[in-house]
Amino acid sequence: MVNPIRSLLQTLSFLLSATSLLAQQPFISAIQNNYSFTLPNLPNYGIAPGSLFVIYGSNLSTVSVPVLQSSAAPGVPLSLNGVSVSASVNGVTAAVPLYYVSTGQIAGVLPSTVPPGKGTIIVTNNGQVSQPATLQVVAGDFGILTTNNAGHGSAAVYDAQNKLISSSNSVSPGQTIVIYGSGVGADPGNNDRVFPQKQNNLTNIPTEVLIGGTSAAVLYRGRSQFPGVDQINVVVPAVVGAGCNVSLVVQSANYVSNSTTLAVAPNGGSCSDPNTDFTPAQLASLRNKSSVKVGTLFIEQMTAVARNLVRNVVRGRFLNYTQAQFATKPLSDSLISYGSCQVSVTTNVRITHFSAGSSLTLSGPGGQTATALFTTLKDGTGGEYRGTLPAGFIPNGGGTFLFNNGSGSNAVGPFTTPSLFVSQPLSWTNRNAISSVNRTQGLTVTWSGGANGTFVLVRGSAVAGTDVVAFSCAVPVTAGKFTIPPSILLAMPPVNGDLVLSNITLPVLFSAPGLDLGTVFAEIGATIPVSYQ
Repeated sequence: MVNPIRSLLQTLSFLLSATSLLAQQPFISAIQNNYSFTLPNLPNYGIAPGSLFVIYGSNLSTVSVPVLQSSAAPGVPLSLNGVSVSASVNGVTAAVPLYYVSTGQIAGVLPSTVPPGKGTIIVTNNGQVSQPATLQVVAGDFGILTTNNAGHGSAAVYDAQNKLISSSNSVSPGQTIVIYGSGVGADPGNNDRVFPQKQNNLTNIPTEVLIGGTSAAVLYRGRSQFPGVDQINVVVPAVVGAGCNVSLVVQSANYVSNSTTLAVAPNGGSCSDPNTDFTPAQLASLRNKSSVKVGTLFIEQMTAVARNLVRNVVRGRFLNYTQAQFATKPLSDSLISYGSCQVSVTTNVRITHFSAGSSLTLSGPGGQTATALFTTLKDGTGGEYRGTLPAGFIPNGGGTFLFNNGSGSNAVGPFTTPSLFVSQPLSWTNRNAISSVNRTQGLTVTWSGGANGTFVLVRGSAVAGTDVVAFSCAVPVTAGKFTIPPSILLAMPPVNGDLVLSNITLPVLFSAPGLDLGTVFAEIGATIPVSYQ
């Protein structure tokens, strides 16, 4: 079982040898839910009373290596290694129970007595007091525990036999599951410090669980037996579609959790997705490697409607993931089940590009060819392959394409991809009627046409501060329409952004010496400006 308490320590970005430091004035840089890691500048940010949260900063303690404290009686301490934390909101000040302290991070439980509102957090480190940091308290804002402890990807969900749901142990519609995390809200019947907690069903707090965009019946929402750690028991809706990456989101009023996934199959057992680059078996085997080398090649025709501009490009990316990067970095649009959506936020994690040769050659219908050259980034390291396609290279009626890398490179041997058939794209039928998006109501997009062997990807993005927030939804082309649910849109900042509808070919796999996985696909779509409100 993924232990939600042990994951407190696994979220640390540093575990140095134990040393003592002279106490200096503490500095608080950020406060986040221990499981969702939602950033403070996003609209779904908040810390709920009774939840586990993490304080990031410097000089927070005089010890470098944290020691997880027991919640057995007398309970999680209010002072640890000379460190204490106080929270003040709307005239109420409360001491925070501390699970661990370290120089750069502190984990504690926000007392249930702290009311919703904007207040402050203060850290005292052996007599040195920090400047107050802003604390945004909301009635409920759930963070879902994930199997990688990174706030995205597969949720740590368990069945009635306490077995982790996975690609080989999928849930089936009608099955009861248990979701772990933190942030259901205040529980006055518990003291937020002592194991075992009373498991009070907090039915007074609005809590909705959406699986594949469909609301699930909530049987219980409240504490697990550990202070600050919550569980939500739900029944998987009968209408949820199958897939290895079905969306799972918890919504509390207008606050939505981190975006996670769940494996669903009609009769349990193994799951499958027709539109993803990675099979469950591939993901499992690649996550055990010290490094993973992935090549992705694609053709794109994108129409910027507002500027009446059509961009025809060819791209190639060859990325070398470390084991940790492959386990924690979102794989973008490549892991979304049909009928589901995922939200992502830009991260500082940079994956190393490598060369598969000096150039890539794309061969198209009628003997046409185009070239993508290996680029160099500003810091002098390699980037992706880029090339522009001449007008008419992608015929209106479609055609067959393939890539090759000539003689290859030291890292990747020569390859020629299987043929990729690009058909006549679909038509976005209601794009002229969309200019704004009401995030609380959802948004329906419609299309006509499209061919077998393709699917639809609905995407949107907007900027919040220095972060780009984006969502992606995968839909069978035959559906003809899709409604982006509020549980996804509420994670978007209320600013101007864009909306994209694309027709994408199913990924075609290719192999090459030096690559763990190679895929090629084509995308034809359109983008429009919208206002998220």
